[in-house]
Amino acid sequence: MDYYRYKAEDFASEDYFKNWVIAPEPESDRFWEEFLKEYPEKYYDVMEGRRLVDGLEAVFETSPETLDSSRRIWGRLERSVKKHPFFHTLQGRFFSWISAACILVAAGFWAYRHYAEEQYRAQTVAETAFDNKIYDNPGADGRLVKLPDGSEVQMDGGSSMEYREEAETREVRLRGGAFFQVVKNAGKPFIVKAGGMKTTVLGTSFRITAYDVDQVVTIEVKSGKVRVSREEEDMRDDAVMVLTPNQKAVFSKASQSFSKDLVDAPLLLQPGENTPETIYIFDDAPVEKIFEAIESQYGIEIIYDRKLMKDCHLKINLEHESLYRKLDVISLALGIAYEKKEGKIVFEKKGCQ
Repeated sequence: MDYYRYKAEDFASEDYFKNWVIAPEPESDRFWEEFLKEYPEKYYDVMEGRRLVDGLEAVFETSPETLDSSRRIWGRLERSVKKHPFFHTLQGRFFSWISAACILVAAGFWAYRHYAEEQYRAQTVAETAFDNKIYDNPGADGRLVKLPDGSEVQMDGGSSMEYREEAETREVRLRGGAFFQVVKNAGKPFIVKAGGMKTTVLGTSFRITAYDVDQVVTIEVKSGKVRVSREEEDMRDDAVMVLTPNQKAVFSKASQSFSKDLVDAPLLLQPGENTPETIYIFDDAPVEKIFEAIESQYGIEIIYDRKLMKDCHLKINLEHESLYRKLDVISLALGIAYEKKEGKIVFEKKGCQ
């Protein structure tokens, strides 16, 4: 049975699944536990299927205990009435009242049951209105996927993901690697859960690599801003790491901890504007001006001692160079070393030579 492709309503109508929900046994418990371990992305469908089966049982089944209780109540009522001294004279009238009461009770029960059924159907429609979309890319080549909200995902080979859109969020569960180009929607955040890490954005582009065999999960931001945390945590400020363009977060599965760094090959934020030839040719320019140009074009903060370097000027050509090559040339010319630290560039505190 190919349960991997089942939706919630498919599970709810399948006999083996229904029997497990209604009368679980050790064998069926083990089967569905192993199924969810192998396909954790099916968790929502399985849980919704359970709710559908439980709801149907609650609405359409009257338990023996309820029937026995009802019989006992009516038995006590009848015995109590028969002991009354006016029972025989009022017997006909009394049972007319009883008959009328029974009709009213039955009508009330039918109305309540009808109302409960309608409420259940409405709830079921609300719960299943947002179908999960499954996307697989088992081959080695990439696959471009356009999600229902208009966002685009370039899936790496050997990757799979599940997309679910609800009233207030858009959510993806990813296994493998993918680059996301998210359509902005301020009222409906886009959430990606992968490898124990949760990434929340409004509209941006970023890459996540989260293969099961890897010991770390990485997210690299190309544009916009993202917030990352462990999957089970909420989005409190003290539990969140914020990433901006050309920054990345590395999440260790073993230690459940994050570290922030710069991406391996930072890119210009707007490569179509202000070409390197017009920006990175400097003639006796103050270092402050050079650093400002780099910060504005790459979105990366450069930390240095402004007082110690206020008299430093450079005549330098940095065109056609990568970010790190630019920084290496500046470092060599000034005689001041730099390092990458928590997603920033930090020059040591000293003046130029």
